[in-house]
Amino acid sequence: MILKLSMVLLLIQLFLDLPNVSAQTFHYNFKNASSTDYRCDCLFITLQQPFHKITEVSKPHLTGKTDDSVTSIYFTPGSTFQEFPSMICDKFKNVLSIFIDNSVEIIREKAFEKCTKLERIFLYVIDGLDEKMFSKNSKLHTVSIKSRTLKTLSKNIFTSINQTLTSFTLYIASDSFRFPDNFVSSLTNLKTIFFQIFDLVDLPQNYFENLQNLINLRIPLCNIRDLPKDIFKPLKNLQYIDLSSNKLTAIHADSFGSHPDLMVADFDGNNLVSFDPKFYQFTSLLYVSFAGSCGTHERLELNFDKSITKNQDNDCTKNYKPR
Repeated sequence: MILKLSMVLLLIQLFLDLPNVSAQTFHYNFKNASSTDYRCDCLFITLQQPFHKITEVSKPHLTGKTDDSVTSIYFTPGSTFQEFPSMICDKFKNVLSIFIDNSVEIIREKAFEKCTKLERIFLYVIDGLDEKMFSKNSKLHTVSIKSRTLKTLSKNIFTSINQTLTSFTLYIASDSFRFPDNFVSSLTNLKTIFFQIFDLVDLPQNYFENLQNLINLRIPLCNIRDLPKDIFKPLKNLQYIDLSSNKLTAIHADSFGSHPDLMVADFDGNNLVSFDPKFYQFTSLLYVSFAGSCGTHERLELNFDKSITKNQDNDCTKNYKPR
């Protein structure tokens, strides 16, 4: 039991990038609820009854700790909230991180407006998100959204935080999800994008326009079949790209433009039959992987002199044809 709890705490800490500030434990007791644990300044909530039956939150039992000590709130799977309780933001004024797994069915427009210091949020979405959801969260820099039913996102949902948002993660298991046109083009300060979308298939020609600050781009498991010419050209500061486990049949250097900082490229698990040797000409490139693609299970290795062992005898390099 202790081992399992330790593993859960470790995973949460890694996900939210929380410091291990304390090994102390103190408790909040909810009326009509089983238990709550407060660990490392995280509020863990596991309820056996819907939230509307809970009338108040008690004071903490640990001397010297107050509501202002709370910096992170975690809603465990198995909680029975019908909607996000706004009293959470009323009570805990210094919350920086909120993690909601599949435990809250409805998240209303003003759910987080009193969490004015919020910096990181993970949401499991069932019924969609209002476009004014983050209108009062001017310090929010990390957003992760997960859903099995979401069909789209409002183009305006990040309008109020387009200057502060640096990391955006999206896990979508619905085969009907579609992005609005130019969805990320206004998020000019993004440094990390991680999209895992069940049936994204195609990337529009100018999709990453204006994202000059992007460093880390991960779009695995999206069933992407083709990369338009110059699709990644606007990403002047790109260092890491992950296109693994898609359905790509060709990698053309002209999809990437000129990237002076590109160091790592992951093309594992595709169906490559054509790989442009010019891709190796990026001066900063340290590592390329195409295990399970190109008729090979090998990876290109990083040498200590920062050069690449170029495995140009694989099938997809032999079959390369210019556009």
